[in-house]
Amino acid sequence: MVRVGIDIGGTGIKVGIIDAHHSIIGEGTIPTLTDIPFEAQVQNMAKCVEDTAAKAGVEPYQIEMVGVGIPGIANSAGEVIKCTNMGWFHVPFRSVFRRFLDVPVRIDNDANVAALAEALPVSARAPLPAFSSPSAPASAAASSLTAKSGTVSMASAANWAM
Repeated sequence: MVRVGIDIGGTGIKVGIIDAHHSIIGEGTIPTLTDIPFEAQVQNMAKCVEDTAAKAGVEPYQIEMVGVGIPGIANSAGEVIKCTNMGWFHVPFRSVFRRFLDVPVRIDNDANVAALAEALPVSARAPLPAFSSPSAPASAAASSLTAKSGTVSMASAANWAM
């Protein structure tokens, strides 16, 4: 079984896949498109997860869960209350995502998830990034996210919190 992390950023959406030992086994990215409908945005994310999994030799049934970090506010029901960057207000992220890829989904603010990942014992989280880019979006910088480990930390932390 594997876990997937999705980091929704201002210019890109990053996907990371980790195995049971919290090793990175797959990475993917797609551009953030805010000029398309919400459902199309979510469908693009689910497709990126499927494509990244396929490149890593992972079948969809092997995905244990997906953890999503958003630069906004989400509730425990999987609804995004507000994500200004994406133009989302009171949208049912979890249920729409599951229409495209039927796996458990946990969604939370990206900084909250990164903080939770930092609080996990080292054995239960992904390796920490060696550096953070000064040009990274504020949400990524605040969460100390990078393409390699940020999404993986989201997968680890979201799963741990379930």
